[in-house]
Amino acid sequence: MYFISRSLQAYIVRSWNVRISSLPKTWPLAETLNALFKCIVICFLLVLSKAHAAEKQIPVFIAPVHEASRLDALFAREIEGAFIDLGISLTDTRAIIGGLNNKNTLNGQGAIFDKIIKHFGKHSSQGVMIDTSLSQIENQRLMPVLRAIALPSGRLISSVASLDISKDAIRDDLRIAAVSTVRRALRQMQDSIGDLGWAQGTDWAGNEHVVHITIENFNVCEQNYILEEMETEFPGFISMNIVSSTHSTYAKYDYRTTAKNQRLTKWLQIFLLEHQMIPGKDFNILYHQKKLRLIRENGAKLGTVCNAS
Repeated sequence: MYFISRSLQAYIVRSWNVRISSLPKTWPLAETLNALFKCIVICFLLVLSKAHAAEKQIPVFIAPVHEASRLDALFAREIEGAFIDLGISLTDTRAIIGGLNNKNTLNGQGAIFDKIIKHFGKHSSQGVMIDTSLSQIENQRLMPVLRAIALPSGRLISSVASLDISKDAIRDDLRIAAVSTVRRALRQMQDSIGDLGWAQGTDWAGNEHVVHITIENFNVCEQNYILEEMETEFPGFISMNIVSSTHSTYAKYDYRTTAKNQRLTKWLQIFLLEHQMIPGKDFNILYHQKKLRLIRENGAKLGTVCNAS
């Protein structure tokens, strides 16, 4: 539960020509004008801040899906939704490059990349292109893959995948895979580019802060697996230190990050869902006043990762 406390201040307007006895009639109007002025100033500062953040952002485009199956198209749509959820909107490349609607032009990714790179080079601008796919692997399983290419350099700045899914995957499976790959891609882009200045001001990022994390009822192997994911795959990660570990299934950590607490909770939940753990049954995540507790319930297993442990 969150508690919000705000201190209210009263402002009194005084004039040499106004007697105190006359204030009851004058005060409501003066207070209203003062409050209105404050609101205008605050709104102006917020708009200015957002505009400044927008200047740093560069456009992110999603590549057309070619000869896609229904699952490919749905996965691309879920990827777009996952980026939007983080405050990053995607644009279809065909919206900015003429001729891509021509069927002959769409043959081959190479031709599309060449046209996109030419477009950005011509306009002396930068961008990021997102390319998604469901690659078929053994046992009729599919591997969700996301690649991010910097424009106009054509440099690959991210290539990530989530855990494989069934060829008969339902929409929820695709959504979990999309959130997972987008989160990993964002972190990889952060490491590759050096910073995510172009994505600052988005819904996932905030000020640097420390979250006090307690991991309960997970064995040592599972703890290490979770911590490695949070350290290497979560955007905004800065550092992590162990505070105490009273026994093998209980440990406390200080996790320094720029990711908002809501995002950390969601990313942890999606990570565990990927490994077939059910929230409320197999695990719980509790957050209160910069303290996060990750609790394994009912002896559930973290997928097949630590079965030998």
